[in-house]
Amino acid sequence: MDELVLVTGGSGYIGGWCVAELLRRGYQVRTTVRGPGREQDVTEAVSATVSAAADPVGRLSFAVADLTSDDGWDAAVKGADYVLHVASPLGISPRGAATPDAMVAAARDGTLRVLRFATGAGVKRVVMTSAANTASPSSYATEGVTDETLWTDPDDPALIPYRRSKTVAERAAWDFMGSDPDRTRSGTAQTELVTVLPGAVFGPILTTSNKGLHPRHPGLRGQARGPVPGPVPARDHPRPRPPQPPHHREGPPRPRLAAPPRPRHHPRLRPQPPRPPRRLAPALPPRPEASARPEAPVVPAETGRDRPIPRPPGQMLPL
Repeated sequence: MDELVLVTGGSGYIGGWCVAELLRRGYQVRTTVRGPGREQDVTEAVSATVSAAADPVGRLSFAVADLTSDDGWDAAVKGADYVLHVASPLGISPRGAATPDAMVAAARDGTLRVLRFATGAGVKRVVMTSAANTASPSSYATEGVTDETLWTDPDDPALIPYRRSKTVAERAAWDFMGSDPDRTRSGTAQTELVTVLPGAVFGPILTTSNKGLHPRHPGLRGQARGPVPGPVPARDHPRPRPPQPPHHREGPPRPRLAAPPRPRHHPRLRPQPPRPPRRLAPALPPRPEASARPEAPVVPAETGRDRPIPRPPGQMLPL
């Protein structure tokens, strides 16, 4: 397969798995890293996951580019047919210098930068990894149907910076794509945008270079044994997915199966019939009077003892 796919953030968790799966399916893959020192980590991680028959090293190339700068993006998107925009700042800085506003700005400006270079290079489709919490009420306690038509309010002060950054970045992406509907690829085809909104993604890690980057879930490190993605709604452009009907509120009611009648009592606790009275043993004969009891034996005179030796009833004398 000669189609080239650009994956942003190939050294990250989701980006690394995207690179591995694309190579497994036969695509030519180019991924961006923020520095040349991360190329070896990605190569080793992918080579350990993808079989050697798929030639992962020969079909994988790298481009050094950062979301906060235009440098390197022109070369990164050159000749690409598709772009998987996965990279997004998590607000984690080794020196603790990141601020919420800087995190939101980096996510928004980085997304617009990728779209601008991708549309300029004539990419067919850009698939952006967003988040399910960009399409949900600000308060999760609010009941209702959640689909791609709902947007999280980015001005809600209760939002965490990561959720606000993902919401602002996706809104900016759709505004950018809708600002010029005549944007075409070599005058023949329009660049499409698709956003994927996963609820959560769990699974094994490809490399330990970024293990435990997210401090919010320290108990999940090394616990998952396979990829378990959460629900993934999507927003498609230019053919948006129609809203799904709320089946739990509209339409005919679901048939209910009649349950068998439950017993009033547990089989072991059911009332038992009365038992017949117990038969008593026959009464013992009365004990004989003291005068009728046998007297104690008398030792012969030759033993030197002529007085009787008392003994308790039922006790045997030694011979």
